[in-house]
Amino acid sequence: MTEQKKHIVLISNSFGSLYNFRYELILTLLKDYRVTLLTPMEESDYVHFAAFMEQGCELLKTPLRRRGKNPFSEWKLISLYVQLLKKLNPDLVLTYTIKPNIYGGMACKKLKIPYFSNVTGLGTAFQKEGMLKKLTVFLFRRGVKHAELIFFQNEESQKVFKRCRIGKGNSKIVPGSGINLDKFPMKPYTEDNAFRFLYMARIMKEKGADEFFAAARRMKEKYKEVEFAVVGFCEETYETQIKELEKQGVITYYGWQDDSASFMAKAGCLVNPSYHEGMSNVCLEAAATGRPMIVSDIPGCRETVENGTNGYLIPAGDGEALLAKMIQFYQLSTKQKAQMGQNGRRKMEQEFDRQLVVEIYCKEIRRVLENDKN
Repeated sequence: MTEQKKHIVLISNSFGSLYNFRYELILTLLKDYRVTLLTPMEESDYVHFAAFMEQGCELLKTPLRRRGKNPFSEWKLISLYVQLLKKLNPDLVLTYTIKPNIYGGMACKKLKIPYFSNVTGLGTAFQKEGMLKKLTVFLFRRGVKHAELIFFQNEESQKVFKRCRIGKGNSKIVPGSGINLDKFPMKPYTEDNAFRFLYMARIMKEKGADEFFAAARRMKEKYKEVEFAVVGFCEETYETQIKELEKQGVITYYGWQDDSASFMAKAGCLVNPSYHEGMSNVCLEAAATGRPMIVSDIPGCRETVENGTNGYLIPAGDGEALLAKMIQFYQLSTKQKAQMGQNGRRKMEQEFDRQLVVEIYCKEIRRVLENDKN
């Protein structure tokens, strides 16, 4: 009689994040375990899910409003997780992002199911003292209290949890979700790349949009040949500004794009002046492609940059510092810029290869499910 495979469930706030950042992990798990995804689904997601389905992956669609604050809706989500997990009866659950970590963790605790929590970022709730932070800390304490392990993507997030007395101290740092070095191969750096700056992020204040746009305006006045490409979903408050910047010829806006690799290949430098990150995947992608970066000196960005070697670090929210570094980079020779890109690629190969992350997860999963002490 064939031994039944143990069952692992992954809970996320979007299928896209599982597909883009957990693809290799899921396929690896499917070799030895039964795997089910609990995630909201867009119509376009089902095309990508086919790659998992062919390997035997199962799916249960869940509703989720990422920024919803209606207590009734939140309670319904907890109840749904309990209902679905009770039906599935998995041997282990992996939760990703804030709401799945909190509410999925609560559901696992109620049903006595072992689970791993994955802190991919702390979000704005931890940035300021006040009722929102107190509530978030309270919920996180309940959500991850009984986790077998909490994965963090940077040391600062781990320290914040410790200061706030969240979790039992059973945690491990991984280099984000890592980067697929085959999907983002090293690309040639040419004269055509040299004067193109790329901003690839949600266009919002917390991602440094104000500082970037101000620097782009001032640089364009002085250096006519410089180009600024902007890729990402635009918050409503920035729509008028984006249109005006395009009309003035300061930027070219491409909207949201799935194929980030092609934009990286055409860029000369990634600019990421974000205020907070878990581990910036856009930085990993840029470095893997061989593109220098100018990024905020914050957890989740600074890990990807050796200042002056493969890019520059700037204080978050400092528009003058951002402008100065963009001008400094502009004035480098193409050869110097290309060398910085090569340094970044080497760093990704040595420290951020996604296969390293997959191996860490699989080792911890075996430890829990198969009592593997090695």
